[in-house]
Amino acid sequence: MPISRADSTTSVPIIQTEAARPRTTPTEDKGRFSTFMSAGARAVLGGATVGATFAGGPIFGAAVHELGRAAGVAPTAGGGIGPGDNSTLDEVRSMQTQSQEFNLEYLNLQEEVQQENRRFSTLSNVLKAKHETAKSAIANVRA
Repeated sequence: MPISRADSTTSVPIIQTEAARPRTTPTEDKGRFSTFMSAGARAVLGGATVGATFAGGPIFGAAVHELGRAAGVAPTAGGGIGPGDNSTLDEVRSMQTQSQEFNLEYLNLQEEVQQENRRFSTLSNVLKAKHETAKSAIANVRA
């Protein structure tokens, strides 16, 4: 297949055509890419399977299992949890506990802010009424 090039350095454009040359750089080994991608898919699906036992329940776990099967990635024994992954499960549980504690602290902070907002609004309304009463009294004295 010929290759066409346009030369715009001259006042009149010149188009040159030459035959395609063979590739000079070596091609990469295609086995490495597929090995890398399947290892990545195993890691993602294994983590998603572990996460499904906590966050999404059985529906999410079934979807991840079907996705892995469709992608041709075999899950490890135990639904994606290997024999030495108890520490990972403990870490996930501790992070969930910590997340729940942070959520409770956040809710308490929200309630405090709402109470302070209500107090401020009440005080503002009282001061506004006091001001309007004083203003009306002054206007009545002048009239």
